Formats: sequence, C-alpha cells, structure tokens
Amino acid sequence: ACEYMRIVSGLLKQYEKVYPNFDPMDFSRWFVEEKLKLAKATWKLYRAAVNFFIREQYPDYFDEISAYLSGFSSANKHTQKAREKSKSYTEQQLKSMLDRLGFLAVKGGGACHAETAFLYIKCGDLVGLRPCEWVGAAVIAGDDGVFLRVKNAKRSNGRGHSDSRDIDIGAFSDDDRRDIEKLARYVSMVVEPGSRDSFMEHYNPVRGVILKANNLLFPGQKKTFALYTT
Repeated sequence: ACEYMRIVSGLLKQYEKVYPNFDPMDFSRWFVEEKLKLAKATWKLYRAAVNFFIREQYPDYFDEISAYLSGFSSANKHTQKAREKSKSYTEQQLKSMLDRLGFLAVKGGGACHAETAFLYIKCGDLVGLRPCEWVGAAVIAGDDGVFLRVKNAKRSNGRGHSDSRDIDIGAFSDDDRRDIEKLARYVSMVVEPGSRDSFMEHYNPVRGVILKANNLLFPGQKKTFALYTT
C-alpha cells in the first residue's frame, strides 16, 4: 500500500500541473495517455497503484475505472522486445551467478572487478542495457519520478528521436535503484566518454571474472552468462 501511494502521489503531481481540478475518470484517461509507454512490468504496477487509489478514495468509480484500465497493456515496444528476448539463462542460474559474484566481491581476489560484474549482471537483467550503454548513464530524480537516463544509441544512425532516453526505475526496490545508480556512477568515474580504449580497459577484467564464474558454475555450457546477454 505504501508503494502504491508513493506511485500515485507522483502521478497526481504531474496530473495537477495540467488539470487543477481532479476528476477520477479524467485522471484515469490522462494516466493511460501519458503512461502507456511504460515498460510492461512497470505499467502493471502503476495500473495496480491507480486501481488501489481509486478503490480507497473513490469507491463509486472503482468498477468503471478498473474495467477501463484493464483494456490497456504497455505500448512500449522497445522495452517489451528487450525483455521478451530469449535469454541464455534461467532465473535459478541468474541467482547462482549473482550469489557467486557476491561471494567473490567479499572474499575472492579481484573483489572490485567481481562487484562490478555483479552489478552489470544484475542491473543488465533489470533494465536490459548493454555494457557500452552504461557510459554516460545517470539516475535522474524529480517530481515526475526516478529515471535512468542513457544515451540513445539509435541517434547516430538516424533512428532515434533524441540524444537520450529515460528508463523508468521508480517501481524497482530501493536496493535495485541503489545498485543501478552505483553502477552508473562507477562507470562514469572510470570510463572516459568516447574512448574505446578506456572502456575496454574497464570492460575486459570484468568480463574475465564472469567467464571464470561461468566455467565453475556451468561447466560445458557455452557462455551461459556474458555482459552482452543480460
């Protein structure tokens, strides 16, 4: 309930900038128009939050609005495709890999690289970014919510509409958001923007840690995990 109200509070601030007089049905229509572009999982969470809010505050409207919202699903084709791609690992394998990297980050040699590998695998699974897309990424927080802003890779070949794009991370847990911000900040500290040599100097040791963990956890399985497959 607390998470739902946090989400709705942010939505109401955005809505009230455009419509000073609140109306439950108008708010629901605005929500669909503005937020249907959210990632599939995030859309479901936000829709549940709006339903909870309407049920608690405007019960006479609940049946109508709930039925209205149920007719929509995320229109974020980019995110759906990224999340629905066939992955080379199962959820149990992901847990095993993260447990192993977490152990190495505390106990093993090359702890710094192991911690970075842990963050790349975990955060890559959460937001679907390739390693190079973390260069220049930053967490942006404001009245509209919390977003990971990344350079629009498609901009260079004319397919992107802007220099950057925002990934909504407001629905993630506090731990997940902290790890996403930690990785973004670390990459910005150690990688020189626009320098392939700087990126590869950072990237290769991390890739080596993952390869060793792969060989230990999943012997005989070719590249179960790689920074490019998260």
